[in-house]
Amino acid sequence: MFIRYKPAPYQKINQQTCEPAQVEVKGAKTRGRQISIKDVAGVTSKPTRGRDPDAPTTKVLFV
Repeated sequence: MFIRYKPAPYQKINQQTCEPAQVEVKGAKTRGRQISIKDVAGVTSKPTRGRDPDAPTTKVLFV
């Protein structure tokens, strides 16, 4: 999964990747999983045309 963040001042990482299979199953009343405190611009399963392959990218770790 590819995650793009909205541009913000002093933000160094604008995109991340993650593997949804690594997320453990939570209880029935859980309302979701917080990926980041940053504003998300979009989440896709394939890299988009606007994705910059040279930009700093990190992998999301679900702890």
